[in-house]
Amino acid sequence: MKTLDDLIKHLEASENFTLLSSDQGEMSSHEFLQQVKLREIELEKLLKNKSDKSIILNNENPLTFYPIVFAALKNNICICFPTKKFIGGEEQISFAKYILSLNEQGDLLLKDNVSFKDIKMPKQTEIIVFSSGSTGTPKGIAHINNNFVLNAISVHEVLNIKQYTSLTFLKPYLVSAYCHFLVHIISRSTLYFRDFSDTKAISELGALDPEIGVIGAPLHLVSILKAAPQNLNPKYFFSSGDFLHFSHSKLILELFPKTNIFKVYGLAELAGRFFIKKINKQTPEIEFDHIGENLDIHDFKLNDNQLFVKSKSLFFGYLKDNEFLPAEDYHPTGDLAGYGAGGLELQGRESDEYKVGGNKVGIKNLEKKISPLFPEDQVILVPTPNPLFGNLISFVIKTQNKYEKAEIVIKLRTVLKKYEIPHQFFYINDIPYGQSFKIDRSQIAEKIDNLVKIK
Repeated sequence: MKTLDDLIKHLEASENFTLLSSDQGEMSSHEFLQQVKLREIELEKLLKNKSDKSIILNNENPLTFYPIVFAALKNNICICFPTKKFIGGEEQISFAKYILSLNEQGDLLLKDNVSFKDIKMPKQTEIIVFSSGSTGTPKGIAHINNNFVLNAISVHEVLNIKQYTSLTFLKPYLVSAYCHFLVHIISRSTLYFRDFSDTKAISELGALDPEIGVIGAPLHLVSILKAAPQNLNPKYFFSSGDFLHFSHSKLILELFPKTNIFKVYGLAELAGRFFIKKINKQTPEIEFDHIGENLDIHDFKLNDNQLFVKSKSLFFGYLKDNEFLPAEDYHPTGDLAGYGAGGLELQGRESDEYKVGGNKVGIKNLEKKISPLFPEDQVILVPTPNPLFGNLISFVIKTQNKYEKAEIVIKLRTVLKKYEIPHQFFYINDIPYGQSFKIDRSQIAEKIDNLVKIK
């Protein structure tokens, strides 16, 4: 199984099963195939006399989104996934000639994309997805769909689980969500989509299926566990978006000793997953921060501690500022890594390093050290510019506990150097997230003065 056609044949040969579920209803595997055929006919009519067959899909309902994606790819239509801001009407995207949406009856509507620019890129480009935007505006990433199929097959082989159910809070247009959808097709499994703010979903679905797997961003995984039913015994947890730290893994295993955690490092540039680390009760704690084993379709190297990756599913290049920028042979991730006691570990990002009082401080590396000290809470460090010191580091915590500043500082001194200790301490009620549910630190920095200070 290596192509979209292989996936279609796989579904056609399978017994009917529930493939997708969302707030809008459910869809079986055979209903999905019927929808793909119907959407193919609609797309053929809409684009019959069009010379440029490229569309951006203005939709976020997985029950309609994925059949349209499959139908477009089967008809050699280049499809551009939207972004969060595009769906919200705040952003224009120039990489597709037409915008495709649905009316209230569920029929396809096609209109000209007034922002379209004729950008020269590889003719074999079939699908355009977006980077997370964690270091700026999300960039368009040019791929062929078989890259995603190849990656999904590799992930499926590592998971080694068949006919299971999973709950995810990811939007269907995100790379990680699309990858999971393909893995669920391969394994003939059910994928439940629920809104990010639906904290009761784990309680309701967990009561129906105590072994349901959970897919999501690490801090969100930790926050929803408090709503989990007592009989919940999830088969696995699968992290997406940000990296799952030691304290997250430890908390999950304390609550669910029989579960398996699949901690991943993934890149949209490589159509999904790159490293996967399986953690369970038998895993020595020294290995919890290990980045994982790279899938057999990937390779990597370290250069001055920066991680460079290569893959059979490497993207063609970026679409940025109406220009195509070809990919390098080895993609520079911007992530810093090194070998610790448990193996290869992430040490932050180049863009996360800030000057504080003359010293370089890596924000994510500090969070990694701090997280085990506050296992029940969500701790975020935010740099805020200061004319005298270059930057101040603000300690922001989402918690149900009450802390005093002196109490926090005493804890921090056990793991941080003197110049690494944050300067300001705040409570936060709601954590803002970006395109792929990575923490949006810039939003927190803008509103820092409105947060409640810890005294």
